[in-house]
Amino acid sequence: MVLSGKGHLRFMTVLAALIALPAATPAFAGLWSAMQDFKRPNMRWGLLEFHPYAKVTETYDSNIYLVPEDKNTGARVGGGVVGSWITSGLVGAKLNLPISAMHNVGVDYNFEGLAYSKQASANNTIHQRADLAYGYKGPMGISGKIRDNYLNTTDPAFSELVEREQRWQNTLGGDVEYAPLGGNLFAGVDVAHTAHKYVGPTLGALLNRYEQSAGLRAGYKVMPKTRVYLAYHRAITHYSAGRRANHKDNLLDAGIEGDIAPKVKGQIQAGLSNRLYDEAPVTTQPTSRNLFSIGTKLTWKPQDRCTFNLGLMRALQESTFGANRFYESSLIALGGQHKFPHKLTAGVNLSVGWDKYPIANSPTTGVSVMNRRDDIYQQALTLDYAVQEWMRAGIGYLHRTRWAKNFSDQFNYEDHQTSINLGLTF
Repeated sequence: MVLSGKGHLRFMTVLAALIALPAATPAFAGLWSAMQDFKRPNMRWGLLEFHPYAKVTETYDSNIYLVPEDKNTGARVGGGVVGSWITSGLVGAKLNLPISAMHNVGVDYNFEGLAYSKQASANNTIHQRADLAYGYKGPMGISGKIRDNYLNTTDPAFSELVEREQRWQNTLGGDVEYAPLGGNLFAGVDVAHTAHKYVGPTLGALLNRYEQSAGLRAGYKVMPKTRVYLAYHRAITHYSAGRRANHKDNLLDAGIEGDIAPKVKGQIQAGLSNRLYDEAPVTTQPTSRNLFSIGTKLTWKPQDRCTFNLGLMRALQESTFGANRFYESSLIALGGQHKFPHKLTAGVNLSVGWDKYPIANSPTTGVSVMNRRDDIYQQALTLDYAVQEWMRAGIGYLHRTRWAKNFSDQFNYEDHQTSINLGLTF
């Protein structure tokens, strides 16, 4: 673990004090013993299950604005490199109501507050998330889901003067699948509608939009817990403030899901996507784009105490950089967890991503236009201790960097985060 700066030294001092506190303070030791003896209460009334949860996290972030290092001349990007302590408090609850063997309703709501020790007026914020799901499993192999996912959040600030941008998004969708009992064939359809809304007029004019998609999927069960499939989706994106970036997407995918190999579960999917814009912008940017897309998530569990994860992604993403209406995003993510004796769990996560912008721009006035490419690297370490089945305490370290080819003075950054947390789940 790499620690630098007074903030990280302070973090380690606080951590050492917390570790020593139970032994040094009799009152705290008594409280600790009481927590060890406390049993999780039964929060079930009839069919209704109620599961509240809460988490408090204290983090030191070395670069809250994610900007390049300040120059020796005093020049800086945005608010410059600023380190801050961040106190996060998350409170939420899950409800599950299995109405019958055919019908199930689930609700998950949480509320999170962030408090910064530096430049708080530009960075303090509140996030809210609400998820509602209804599941149906009927006779003759018919099943379906309806879901609504709501998020009210803020994008990070860029400086003390350029504060956070509040936005919300809501996704309403559903799917129906027919998989005859005792048969190997299956088929299904799905639809979704997502709305993105920025409260501020500046970003709202660029990013307020809605997205609609509909598709079908059909396949064959090659083994009891393994299925292969083909899928086609048609998607529409419409910018509500008049930005000339409306487009339609056609996606054709093939994949395999379920038990992929011994002790390996997940989904492997690859395909072709075609994007067609309704109109060309003022520049010579083309109106169509083809891409080989990937969406893969795998979990390998070689033994009960050890789990490894692999994620692969390649897709087109919306962009506001220069004349670029999109960029190509690729990601490789690896992770692992191991449960040790004495209630300890250690984790490591590594990822590397590439973002490519097809339209060249000038880094500064008078400089020839160039293509931007961002290489993003992230490494994380975690260590959790299960005080009780309803209480977990943990520490973590995160390091991330971005190298922006030809635009390093604007978009490069390096960030270190060290954190300590305590979570309750009932």
